[in-house]
Formats: sequence, C-alpha cells, structure tokens
Amino acid sequence: MECMYFAVVTLTTTGYGDLSPSTNASKLFTCAFAFCGIAVIMGALGLIGCATLTWNPPHPPCRSRGEPLAGFLRKDETSN
Repeated sequence: MECMYFAVVTLTTTGYGDLSPSTNASKLFTCAFAFCGIAVIMGALGLIGCATLTWNPPHPPCRSRGEPLAGFLRKDETSN
C-alpha cells in the first residue's frame, strides 16, 4: 500500500506535503481522491478541446480568398 500511495502521489503531482495519511484506508482514500481530481480536470480539458475543434467562426458571405487579388489585378490592367 505504501508503494502505491507514493506512486499515485508522484504521478498526480500532488506532492507529499507536511501532512500525509498514516493508515492504509486514508492512503486508499487519498489515491481515489487524486484520481477523481485528475478525471475532472481531464474531462474539462476534453470539453474545451472538443469545443475548439468544432467551433466554426462566421465567414464573409460572398468573398472568396482570391477575389481581392483579382480585383487589384483588374484595376492594374485598366490603368494602362
């Protein structure tokens, strides 16, 4: 139990701190609590990532990417 507790605390970057659990039940609770905290953070990051990947910003309605350049070239040709 001691090894599992120190492995979980190290992997979740919780740290050992000044207070640490002394009984096996409290160490098991601490491990479960650390995993639940990581699960909540990962769930929130997953939602944010999904929202950013599916977000589609509004585009100008009728212009294509090459239209400003084509208009500039047409103006340049008519000035000759």
